Amino acid sequence: MPEASRGRELVKEYLEKNKISNESMGKMFGVSKQYFGDVIEGRKKGKKPNELILKVIQEFGI
Repeated sequence: MPEASRGRELVKEYLEKNKISNESMGKMFGVSKQYFGDVIEGRKKGKKPNELILKVIQEFGI
């Protein structure tokens, strides 16, 4: 699966602009706020984190 760094940045910008917390996003997508934050900050990489980024992009139309 390709690197999702651009998608991460888009999601991060969207969340900041709309004042949406990692805690809210974690609850929405069934993960902890820590895990969601790690994914958004690029500390978690691989198939599962990339899939989460894609789900967020699709869900919010980013």
